[in-house]
Amino acid sequence: LFDVPLSVTSIDNIFVRADMAGHRVIELQPEAVEFASRQVVRIEASLMYEDAEGGLHFADNFTFSSLRDRATFEYDYADVQKQAYYCKLKTIFTNGLATETDLGSLKQEQLSLPVG
Repeated sequence: LFDVPLSVTSIDNIFVRADMAGHRVIELQPEAVEFASRQVVRIEASLMYEDAEGGLHFADNFTFSSLRDRATFEYDYADVQKQAYYCKLKTIFTNGLATETDLGSLKQEQLSLPVG
């Protein structure tokens, strides 16, 4: 037997590994501003966690079309020194143009996404 660190999840399945140091749940939401006020149709967020040494890779994409939208990104980690995840945003505007923003390496458990 082995001990698994105290963790929470909002998904239906869990996978337990002998080298698991923990599990993270990142809460995502757009900043508190009406999308239309910034001429934004939607935000597409791509999140990824990777620890090549530990053999871990988690990635997911989320779409937000209003300030009330919420999502969670979950991943396990094997090394407490490697808990950072990466986030890239694509903002689609009402005129059809889009911008891409690399938010880089992040550690916070609650992520407010910039609108516009």
